[in-house]
Amino acid sequence: MNYLIYNFNMIDLLSSHYYKPLTKKPIQSMTNNVTKAIKSYSLDPNIQKICIMLNPITPMIYGQLKIHKKDFPFRPIVSGIGGPTHALSKLHTKTICHFSDPIFSYSSHFIKQTKNMNLDENEIMVIFDLISLFIKIHVPKDIDLIYNLVDFKMLNLIKIFLSTTFFNYNVVFYEKTKGKSMGSSIPPVAANIFMEQFETLSLETFHLKRKF
Repeated sequence: MNYLIYNFNMIDLLSSHYYKPLTKKPIQSMTNNVTKAIKSYSLDPNIQKICIMLNPITPMIYGQLKIHKKDFPFRPIVSGIGGPTHALSKLHTKTICHFSDPIFSYSSHFIKQTKNMNLDENEIMVIFDLISLFIKIHVPKDIDLIYNLVDFKMLNLIKIFLSTTFFNYNVVFYEKTKGKSMGSSIPPVAANIFMEQFETLSLETFHLKRKF
């Protein structure tokens, strides 16, 4: 894509109500908060040393074209590699990923589970599609769900990570006002935890009951 067109689309994306520009560079204050939280948690000294980023860089955003959709909209990706929470995110992902248990992990799994099912003439399969999942995650509610899964000190670390939404684009610093961005390892797990709870509540309270 021509850079001028790409840059115009990125600026247009960042002008939406999902983002707001910051008046000052937030990297130092965030690094201090992350370092303090890590030191307060009982981690192995060697792991603690790895998790504390001594000279972190500000996460950067870029846009991926969704070439399979009309007008090729952008998928915003925030790369946190080298950022203050980069190493910490890998540790937390391993810790909380087993709390997320999608019913079907791949298509062949679904086929195996349903191949012997018999449907009546008045029964149908229903599919629900969620648009822009990461943007629509309600972070405070997600933190409340994770609160019941981990201890308080680890929750504080995860809370700091989920609340860290700043990034840089063309030397301008922004903060995400809603949801989470794609590009790191924790948001997908947090999104699964959030959606599994949402799905459970929806199915249990809906007036029609599912057969499977």
